[in-house]
Amino acid sequence: MAIIACPECEGRVSSRAIACPHCGFPVQEEQARSGAGGGEEMLRQVSPSLYGRNPLIHLVVGLLCLVVVGLVLYFVEWMRCRATRLVITTERTTLETGIFSRQTNEVRHADLRNVQVHQGLLDRMVGVGKLELSSAGQSNVEIQVAGLPDPQGLAGLIRDHR
Repeated sequence: MAIIACPECEGRVSSRAIACPHCGFPVQEEQARSGAGGGEEMLRQVSPSLYGRNPLIHLVVGLLCLVVVGLVLYFVEWMRCRATRLVITTERTTLETGIFSRQTNEVRHADLRNVQVHQGLLDRMVGVGKLELSSAGQSNVEIQVAGLPDPQGLAGLIRDHR
């Protein structure tokens, strides 16, 4: 059995097929009329494997992609941390965020209703945590900052100046 091109639609068809499955052209009748059938047969068509030519190069390229993606993610996180600042004064706590635009959220210590500190196991191991502040004028958390060093000390400082 050979794979031939259909004379009508150029689709791949078996030489033993009665008609082309793509367009319905009578392949056997055309072969009988032209006397074809004794020519070259294509048995299999194969392309080289992408990783088979030089697998070491593909491994190195893959690792470099991971490193580049990791560096980009690290840079984005570093920029986010540099663009966030918590300022605690004797009268108020202010959160400033933003790289290109700036957002400021402020809570006066006299209006403070709730000071919360959240630390998971890993956070406690590295000495960081999340600090949340809410005032009497709002029902939800107004200032929320994760990844602060010594969050218990910061919460104590805010409570002392309430």
